[in-house]
Amino acid sequence: VPSPIYRELRHLTQLRDTVVREAAAHKQRIKALLLLEGIGFPPATGGRQWTLRVKAQLRKLRCSRTVRFKLDQLLDSLEFCEKKVVSSTKEIRRFCKEDAELFQSIEYLMSIPGIGWIVASQLLARMGDWREIDNVRQLGSFLGLVPTENSTGDSVDRGSITRAGDGRLRSKMIQAAWSAIRQDGELREFYRSVCQRNPRGKGARIAIVAVARKLSTR
Repeated sequence: VPSPIYRELRHLTQLRDTVVREAAAHKQRIKALLLLEGIGFPPATGGRQWTLRVKAQLRKLRCSRTVRFKLDQLLDSLEFCEKKVVSSTKEIRRFCKEDAELFQSIEYLMSIPGIGWIVASQLLARMGDWREIDNVRQLGSFLGLVPTENSTGDSVDRGSITRAGDGRLRSKMIQAAWSAIRQDGELREFYRSVCQRNPRGKGARIAIVAVARKLSTR
């Protein structure tokens, strides 16, 4: 059972995850509506599809009155969700800063390449008190980042990762791994070596999960 402070942190991070998913769902509904009506989405470079400029263009798209009403409703809902994401993120920061030990733990985690405020706070929320971890490798198992294993006699057959635990946190760790290999030369070389040892079609995916597992050990 997590201590009260970690339980409260978990509630806050779960709330943020919920509104992030709601915002993502509204974005998909907007795209689906435009696709159904044969209306092109405003041109934007990768990763910048939902800037203020693009949203302003969506507000001015030429379409029927009914589609305009529905699109504006979706854009209003998206804006509301995004404001909730910002406010919940600020509340997580405030909460963590008010507890000296929690804040120090956050800072330690953020010293690891690729780990930022969001991932650090979610890791602590899910792990609870770090003193309860007996072995550093437990976290990789907890996150479902370790491979399945089928051993018979002298042979050991390792398969895909177990995918146990919190899938959203595991995804965040994998995203953090992509950031880490850009910042850390050792992890970058490790990523490349794992890629080279595996088939081209699967190498990158296997390697980035291996980096995420190494991050969890750090």
